[in-house]
Amino acid sequence: MFSHLLRFVGLEGMSNGDVVTYFHMKGCPHCTKFNPEWDKFTAGSKVKTRKVESKEMTPKDKKLGVSGFPTVVLVGANGEKKKEFKGERTKAGLEKWVKSL
Repeated sequence: MFSHLLRFVGLEGMSNGDVVTYFHMKGCPHCTKFNPEWDKFTAGSKVKTRKVESKEMTPKDKKLGVSGFPTVVLVGANGEKKKEFKGERTKAGLEKWVKSL
């Protein structure tokens, strides 16, 4: 049933447990610039999202290989990194990326 809903909203490449995760670092100027775009994206998003500050990364988060900030990745239900966002750091860029998954 859930996969049918994902197809309906154009997110057929995502599974039920996938989470679009944003890793950021306090004081990072690139993150400061991107934060409002992320907030706009999450406000109207139909996908699960998560925002993680670098100092709050769990051991599972650290296994994803995040080495710079800001970084947005699609994390699967079992904690694996499925795909990293490389697009334009805007609400529209995030929406386009999610639809391409």
